[in-house]
Amino acid sequence: MKVFLATEFHCGIYKNEYYLAPQAYTIFSRYAEDLGKIVLCSRVSYLDSVPFDYKKAEFIEELIPINHLLFTLFGYYKKDMIKKIEECDIVIGRLPSIIAYKASDYAKKCKKKYLAELMCDGWSSYWYHGLVGKIMAPYMTQKMKSVTKNADYAIYVTDKFLQGKYPCKNHSISASNVILKDVEESVLKERLEKIQQKADKSVSLMTTADVDTKTKGQQYVIKAIPKLLEKGIDVKYYLAGGGDRQYLQEVAKESGVEDRVIFLGRLDRKQIDETLDLIDIYIHPSLQEGLPRAVIEAMSHACPCLGAETAGIPELMAPECIFKPKSVDAVVDAVIRILESDLSTYAKSNFEHSKQYLESVLNKRRKELFDIISSDFR
Repeated sequence: MKVFLATEFHCGIYKNEYYLAPQAYTIFSRYAEDLGKIVLCSRVSYLDSVPFDYKKAEFIEELIPINHLLFTLFGYYKKDMIKKIEECDIVIGRLPSIIAYKASDYAKKCKKKYLAELMCDGWSSYWYHGLVGKIMAPYMTQKMKSVTKNADYAIYVTDKFLQGKYPCKNHSISASNVILKDVEESVLKERLEKIQQKADKSVSLMTTADVDTKTKGQQYVIKAIPKLLEKGIDVKYYLAGGGDRQYLQEVAKESGVEDRVIFLGRLDRKQIDETLDLIDIYIHPSLQEGLPRAVIEAMSHACPCLGAETAGIPELMAPECIFKPKSVDAVVDAVIRILESDLSTYAKSNFEHSKQYLESVLNKRRKELFDIISSDFR
């Protein structure tokens, strides 16, 4: 088969070759392996050098570069997209996305089957991005509902949240994009020993997310630190993630906690794993999500976890570990609540729950769907 893949992820171009960031590479290569060569329709970045963690995407047969999303909305790339969609067997759209929405319209026009991959909520993806985002949010939400409802196939990263808001009337599965090769029982044992040996009122928190996106919510945790200190809790907050850290540094300075907020920068998988084993609690204060891979990865390290009541996050944790988004006081209360409880209980339950997201488990679900797709083209 030949696949037309529509997404707003960036494809890097270096010396006329295509490169992808780790997450995109993993997801796109999976489609290529199971369905066939890919014609990619996406935003592009022209690279002066290849970032250390990018990979060459040899499975991309052709690229339709999208330089202006607004132009896409009004049909600027229609001719090029339709021409390539006609040459492909199936169209895959990663939602929410203006590019994926238009690809859906053109797939219908060309009488091609369409697979919708729902990554996160269309509303929250735009609502928190200024005035333009608030104007676009209603359209992005309604269009996502329509595209998903009529898609021939759908893959949801959540188990319940996105399915409830954006139902598909045809074949669908739930499969997170997390990549867990295995979980080791020794990790749980070491975590329980760490919890048992802990005697003081100090706590180390960690969030893995880009530090230049306010929708990830790290600012609310930083602002909570002075209030936790007032209650006698000695806090350190570790931030793993790339991007411009200036805004969060200013928040830390204004809060008087510069020495307690540690920016780790972008870490590779091994470094993230090592850091997760050292911290006490993983916290995910995001305002915009699907089902956060970072939380599942933390759970696989038996980390007690806290998270905002956003999208699929409540699917992963006990109710008492969930807090109101954009609320500093809610963060404070959640940290105190979990510290006053039995952390070992959460370590055990999180570790066991993470096994539902092992790559072998998720790939079995995907294979069942891909087998259905393949049989439809025989």
